[in-house]
Amino acid sequence: MNLGKQLRMSRIVRSDTQRSLIVAYAHGVLMGPLPGMATQAQMDVQARSLRGADAVIVPPGVVRFVPSLFEGRDAPALMILARWQNISRTSEQLGYRAGSTAALASIEKVAALGAVGIMNYLYIGFEDSREEAREIEAAVKVGEECDRFGLVHLVETRAVRDERNSDGSYKLDLIQLHTRIAAEIGADLIKTKQPATVSEVRELTDACPCPVLFAGGPLRANPDDAYRTAADAIEGGAAGLVFGRNIFQQPDPAAALAKFSSIVHGRQ
Repeated sequence: MNLGKQLRMSRIVRSDTQRSLIVAYAHGVLMGPLPGMATQAQMDVQARSLRGADAVIVPPGVVRFVPSLFEGRDAPALMILARWQNISRTSEQLGYRAGSTAALASIEKVAALGAVGIMNYLYIGFEDSREEAREIEAAVKVGEECDRFGLVHLVETRAVRDERNSDGSYKLDLIQLHTRIAAEIGADLIKTKQPATVSEVRELTDACPCPVLFAGGPLRANPDDAYRTAADAIEGGAAGLVFGRNIFQQPDPAAALAKFSSIVHGRQ
């Protein structure tokens, strides 16, 4: 790891715990104006509430709407969502059977914004095998640019189809496959879906040579379910969490953030 990337990584991953709590605040470009980001007033609330995060991920155009979130020595590290996707968009929102991805920003622009790193996507399992090859090629090129500029490359890995078991849990073998691919093509950090049990989380984190952080998914009806899932992730060896809606859509985002931070970093 080059020195620039090493220094930027230290802004994301805390040295005392070697873990990170990252807030994903990038849903608008993927899913539209969700609660918690539907108006400028709501974004102003988040600019105050999310400052306790280790890092916050936003699309490149959103930085200008919440600049105070990233200002000052006590601010979270800025990470940019550098790739767009419509794979997770529902059919009600004009979703597609397979979906696709596209670049949102050049690495030069990300560096000019003062970001410490980017979030990228890596999808596998397209019906057309050439699509998967293009995903790999795109991720490798972005990774090389991140190396050139000393930026941290966080890769979110997913399967585009058949990723769940009959009970709704995510298939461990598929998660092991796409996280391992991401690690071996050069990801610095990996974000992915969480397996069902602590033992499966441990099996995954043991098998992946790259630090793995788990996504939070949709807002839970019972916040305690989200806190329990987060605790299972840390017990299973996760390097942290990348949570969004379970923080910024809660009635008190700052309190939710503090609770998740205590889980990730072991403070009460």
